[in-house]
Amino acid sequence: MITIRTVVLPTQTRAVKGFLGAVAALGIAMVFMLAPGEIPLMSCPFHDLTGYSCFTCGLTRSLHALSNGDLLASFRFHLLGPFLLAGMLLVWVHWAIEAATGKVVRPRTPEKMGRSLLYLLAAVWGVYGFVRLVVEVVG
Repeated sequence: MITIRTVVLPTQTRAVKGFLGAVAALGIAMVFMLAPGEIPLMSCPFHDLTGYSCFTCGLTRSLHALSNGDLLASFRFHLLGPFLLAGMLLVWVHWAIEAATGKVVRPRTPEKMGRSLLYLLAAVWGVYGFVRLVVEVVG
C-alpha cells in the first residue's frame, strides 16, 4: 500500500525532484527515439580494454529493442533491461508525483525490507554480470 505523508517538501527539493524527473524522462525518450549508435554516450572502457562485456553492456540496446516492442531481443541484449526500464519508469512517476504535490510519497513497507530488496537486486545484477562474463571468456 502507498501512503502520502503530509510532510511538505521544501521548494528547493521539489525543484530538484522536478529537474531529475525531467532528465529521467529525457533519457528514457532518447532511448526510445534514437538507435543505440546515435546516442551520444562514451564507449565502455572495460569492453575497449578486454573485449568482454561489463555488467551494463547491452542495456541501451536492450531498452531500445524494448521500445520497438521486441521483448525477446531486449532480453538477449541484457537480461535485466526490461526490469531496469520498469524501475526507471516507477522512479520517474514517483518523482513526478512528489514534485507536483509537494508531499512525500512512500510505500508502506518496513525500512529493512526496502534495504533487503536493494541488496537482492544488487546481488542478482552481480551474479548475472559475472555469469555472463564467464560464459564469454570460456565460450
